[in-house]
Amino acid sequence: MTRYISNFFLTLLVIAYALLWLNKHDTQWAFSAATFTGVCLFCLMISGLKWGRILLTGARVFHQLQTPVTLWQKWQRAILIRATLPLLILFFGIKLLELNHHELLSASALLAIASLSLSLGFSLSLALNNYLNKWCYLLFLALSLYLVYLSGSKNIQHDLMTAWHLHLPILLLWPIIILSTLRHWSKPPSNKGKAFFLQLKELALISHLRHFYLRYTELGSLHDHQKKEGLRTSDKVLKSMGLFWFILLSPMLVVDWQASVSLPHLLSIAAFAVFSSSYIVVKDLHWRFLLLPRHFQQGRIATHLLFSSLVYHGCWALMLLLALYGLKMLLATSMPLDHTASISLFSIALLALELLSAFCVGLLIRGSEKPGRTIFYLFLSCLMVAAGIASYFYLRKQNPAKAAVFTMNTAYVLTVIAIGISALIYANQRWTRERLLKFL
Repeated sequence: MTRYISNFFLTLLVIAYALLWLNKHDTQWAFSAATFTGVCLFCLMISGLKWGRILLTGARVFHQLQTPVTLWQKWQRAILIRATLPLLILFFGIKLLELNHHELLSASALLAIASLSLSLGFSLSLALNNYLNKWCYLLFLALSLYLVYLSGSKNIQHDLMTAWHLHLPILLLWPIIILSTLRHWSKPPSNKGKAFFLQLKELALISHLRHFYLRYTELGSLHDHQKKEGLRTSDKVLKSMGLFWFILLSPMLVVDWQASVSLPHLLSIAAFAVFSSSYIVVKDLHWRFLLLPRHFQQGRIATHLLFSSLVYHGCWALMLLLALYGLKMLLATSMPLDHTASISLFSIALLALELLSAFCVGLLIRGSEKPGRTIFYLFLSCLMVAAGIASYFYLRKQNPAKAAVFTMNTAYVLTVIAIGISALIYANQRWTRERLLKFL
């Protein structure tokens, strides 16, 4: 699976390179080329991470086998040569692109950045598995001090573009790592201790967080046991991306008090109700808990699913929000969530109430005998109602996308609450212990 994704991404890079090569007169060419170079440098770091892991795998195998040392040395040199090839391809590719256009970076600056990217990725694999030599740590410490020195000097941008001698310490980073690896690893090295992730896993805080996470189970399809593990992992990735994009787009759904509730807003809430049926999470889904007399009581299972989903997705949403605002503070750039500072807490509470009622509808959809058929009928109903409302406003010569279908007032809020409570009551009747047994 990873190989197919890598080949697909490599194909996209080749297509982007061809477009940059053929496009000569675009005013945004410099920005596009700089973005392409940045993506390639990131891919170079990932490539270094990959080749570092391959080298560690070979080190573990050769350390356990009784093989000649020369065989390990030849294999090690072959891996280091292959790890260097992407750096050379990137350098000559960018320089060839600059022959047909103006120069983006000087040769020494491009080599220095490429050497830094490859070295960071390669060394990260060694450091996370406690294979990195202490002299390499001192090397990266000296490099960090050097970068801090460069950032504090005057006219740094002009100097970095013209002065090749400033690039030399960074440029020599990858050759130094190659020479030190060949010298200190003349024999297959042994592991110096527990891996970083294993040490992290043994921390008490991580143990508690892992225990908290494992208590929650996503209610997948009833036919998930027939799927492969890779498909389950991809489903989790897609669901995480869906939650991320919803956090970015949710401020657009905020409606102030006494403001108009438009047709697109109602359709967005209905779409959230449908998609939320795939994000239902249950806490302590185990046959032992199902046997307890006061656990998963009949008539309250949907309520248990509601609170479990709110806690689970609320924690993930909080982490994503903190990451977004932390990134904003670090980069000091504008973010899609910047305009949320002007939104009142009351308006946010109204949106949360709408989404909560929509999630109760999602619980009802998932609790039906045939959720796919229910979604289909709901889609047809929403489509017919939306067509009728749009036709009505069109005949009145009003824009259906901006006209007020309802007004955000007390009557609308009470109606939303009534719909949510009714859906939750009916969902409690649909969800039973026998239905939960199918998800074990």
